[in-house]
Amino acid sequence: MSEHKDYCEFRDSAGVRWKAYRVEPQRVSPALERLRNSLPAELQERRQPWLLFEAPNERRRLSPVPAGWDQNASDAELEGWCALADRIPPAPERREDDRRR
Repeated sequence: MSEHKDYCEFRDSAGVRWKAYRVEPQRVSPALERLRNSLPAELQERRQPWLLFEAPNERRRLSPVPAGWDQNASDAELEGWCALADRIPPAPERREDDRRR
């Protein structure tokens, strides 16, 4: 794993180069916090820190942040967590999904 100030990089077994970031939710106003608290349980997890995995043509999200993330995780550990992460659709696809709901 290559260390960097804000992220780490690894190459998976298929040779794809990934960057992994820890994302911390930002503080919000009390009104927005009340709205967040009213969300279904599966959406409330977005208030917790999560890992973002980025490759040239794909993004993935893993929550909660796995134990050991901050302790020089190996490429194999990072690849395993990346495999468990949920794919984040491209923005146009996300907007289309939102319109269908």
